[in-house]
Amino acid sequence: MNKRGIFISCSILFFMTLGGLLWRYSTVRMNFSSRRELAEVQEKQVNSGSIILTVDGRDITYADLEWELMVETHSIKTAGNPDDIDGDPAAFVENTEEPIENDLAETEKVVEVSDKEDLSALRHKLLSLMVERILLYQAVSADSNFTIDDSKRFKQCDEDTKAMAKAAPELFKDKESQQRLRNQLCEKSIIDQYVQENMAKDIAVTDSEIKSYYDDRKQEFSYPTRVAIRQIVLPTENIAKDVRAKLSRTNFAQMAEKHSIAPEAIEGGKLAPFAKGQYPGVFDVAFSMKRGQISSIMKSEYGFHIILLENKMHGGMENLNKASAKITEILRDQKLRKVYQQWLEKALARAEIKSDYQIW
Repeated sequence: MNKRGIFISCSILFFMTLGGLLWRYSTVRMNFSSRRELAEVQEKQVNSGSIILTVDGRDITYADLEWELMVETHSIKTAGNPDDIDGDPAAFVENTEEPIENDLAETEKVVEVSDKEDLSALRHKLLSLMVERILLYQAVSADSNFTIDDSKRFKQCDEDTKAMAKAAPELFKDKESQQRLRNQLCEKSIIDQYVQENMAKDIAVTDSEIKSYYDDRKQEFSYPTRVAIRQIVLPTENIAKDVRAKLSRTNFAQMAEKHSIAPEAIEGGKLAPFAKGQYPGVFDVAFSMKRGQISSIMKSEYGFHIILLENKMHGGMENLNKASAKITEILRDQKLRKVYQQWLEKALARAEIKSDYQIW
């Protein structure tokens, strides 16, 4: 697996597992009168070992938060999420042995934060996640019915740690950073396993609930007519006329590969199936064409188009029987989120969180 694939997987582990629900469904939010208060924390925490919060006896230091920030921005950069930032992962950290303040400066370059409040918001999110992860991991550890000491429970997160460290050695080259990574991934993994074994297994969805969902949201299960076409795009009308005169259904792909200036020329001009409105208006003519028909020359801002209609897939409505599995998953997820939220709120109610800063 390449570096992009590994970081996408790790990002999915973070955001799509139930551990990733921590931020989205949390009642823990830092009630800043403004984000300047978090900026004040950052300015004062010149010592990377300084403590920002203490959560049930476990300290979160400035270095802990900045490490989480670096990993997150690195994942954003390599996985293209959320702003599809691309580039060489090696460019993220030029020297991880530099002090934490230098790493922070590099992080700001990577995410191209034009407003420092944007970076404060990301820290805000990550700090909340760290608090919640600590609380839930402690709750899992305290449950004597859950075999947290079973080595098999750590197999996947250990593999993920090795894969991620191998993919970005510049970020995880020392034992301390590798241990931080393992702690993060394994805590999330254990929480996810606990939820699956103690909450998810008891969630049931009835036939009446499925039917009710379907009846209330039928529009979600309709699908539009789509067409599959090949196209040839040419730079001038004269060239287009010359090519059009030589076209047939059997040689269209070959002519597209030879003459078209569009990117899909290498595929014989083939485009993925699409619905009306997904592409520029020039393509709407395909919906009124017959299968195998070749269009006349059409002009757009991209050039002069000629289209071959290969297939037309008529729209319709997915019936209840076909939609049932999808609806079941949606309803299970909704119910699980509710149970999970209740568990989280109980953990938060018992928590003792201390800070020298007015951020809670």
